[in-house]
Amino acid sequence: MAKVTVYEDQMNPNDRLELELPLTSKVDFEELRKDLGVPEWVDTGYFHMKRALAILWASQNVTKLNDALKNSNGRIRDKPINLVLFGGGAFKMHCPSSNIIVSPLNRSVNDVDFVMESKRSGDVKKLLLSLGTVMGTQYTHFMTSLDRRWTALRGGKRILVRALDVAGPDESPRITSMDIIADKLELCHTMDLREAVGKPKENLYTIGLANLLLSKCQFITMVQASELAKLKEARQDFRVLNHEALNEGRVAIGMESKDMKDVCALLLDHEFGGGNDELSLSSLRRILERDEKLALTVRLNLQNIRRNQTLIASWGLSEDALQSIGRKLEALLSAMQEPKKKYSKPWWNTDVETPKIRL
Repeated sequence: MAKVTVYEDQMNPNDRLELELPLTSKVDFEELRKDLGVPEWVDTGYFHMKRALAILWASQNVTKLNDALKNSNGRIRDKPINLVLFGGGAFKMHCPSSNIIVSPLNRSVNDVDFVMESKRSGDVKKLLLSLGTVMGTQYTHFMTSLDRRWTALRGGKRILVRALDVAGPDESPRITSMDIIADKLELCHTMDLREAVGKPKENLYTIGLANLLLSKCQFITMVQASELAKLKEARQDFRVLNHEALNEGRVAIGMESKDMKDVCALLLDHEFGGGNDELSLSSLRRILERDEKLALTVRLNLQNIRRNQTLIASWGLSEDALQSIGRKLEALLSAMQEPKKKYSKPWWNTDVETPKIRL
């Protein structure tokens, strides 16, 4: 075995991580999948999803995790931790169309995103830092001095840790960061996720279908109208939302194509209803009636997916799939109230960091 340095901060010699190659894994993913009740079609062929399932299993099996820990300082309170996925990994948990290799709606997920309960943030941190010891060095998580200070300043609302992005067992892994949020998703709009986080098994260890749809459709930003030509040249003009009321020569921009794919997969693979694996129109209405600004952004993004049927067809979806998605889009839009107010200024949170549009 060869020991390699996988992380080192030249400015702080104490921030250094060495691991032996090849990296190890003690996880039987078929047993873990069955234990969690994760569908067989969820693709665990790539590492990020394996890491997500390892974290989820540990969160539900704290007693077994503690039994495997020799260091009592790392022990966690013997109670399952409510920890759930959002983002691309959560869609893969729910949608066969996001997992089938040849599916037009399958896309790569470069990391996994989690929501926790703020009251268990200390236990979540201990869980992640002990994962490499219990489940194998592939699942090593660690914190730098900067991460610890950053996390301490958030008072249990967020945790910043480093994890491994494993290319192969004999290759030195890359380092990736993971920002775990608590209770709320605070991006362009704020979504209260506490109810969903409290039901991990019912929602297949995610924030649930309705929240997943809203989490994608809440994205909005803006550019100057003078940049529309560059936007078209970059083939991003499909993101221009049909809202002409913004003043000062600005236009609203909606979700990326990868997020459209996630929404289309959710609509294609699920029917409307009140079951755990059905999309609840009543839940969506209840959330959106409380937040008219979020409702406007969601409506504009859904309308934009409907408007871009040519783009969606170019991905290679069958005519039946296109019609199914179209019908469900119409049902969603019909179930949502029309916004009562005209907004000429940004109605979303412009203080959050949003991905830059490449022009």
